[in-house]
Amino acid sequence: SSDIAANEATVDVTVADLHPDGIAEELGATAIRLDVRDEAQVAPAMRDLDVLVNVAGVGSTTSAVDCTPEEWDQVFAVNAKGVFLGTKFALPAMLEQQRGVIVNMASVGALIGLRDRAAYCASKGAVARVRTWSVARTPVPAGVSKSVPKTPTASHLPSAASTATLIRFVGP
Repeated sequence: SSDIAANEATVDVTVADLHPDGIAEELGATAIRLDVRDEAQVAPAMRDLDVLVNVAGVGSTTSAVDCTPEEWDQVFAVNAKGVFLGTKFALPAMLEQQRGVIVNMASVGALIGLRDRAAYCASKGAVARVRTWSVARTPVPAGVSKSVPKTPTASHLPSAASTATLIRFVGP
């Protein structure tokens, strides 16, 4: 993996994706082929992380009426289940080492909804509201603090289409 200088520290960066090569090369990072829907692939990839950025996502361009159950399931499998699996397998080690950061990427669509994006908005809403908030309230060992996301309001909406929610676990 690549070393990237950040605040006088060195970090190893790994890009895990179905098609990681382009972005990994651009970042000078290690590439790992990973399907976030597959627990058997995700579990070993989440070992020994200090930072997890759950950013995998797929779109959908159908209304609630036109969306098929198969399309709904596929979008949720990547956008919501992928975040669930990454967090499920990264969090225990972070809690044990008493440090770590999880960033869950959602979308402004999670807050306001977008036309013809029923499954997409619902899946990103699951990430932003359910998964992120429930993890932020996970009990942590004594001496470990965590940042809980602020409740977003319309005034918090960025001009860009994506929003990130940060959950940070910090030891003494």
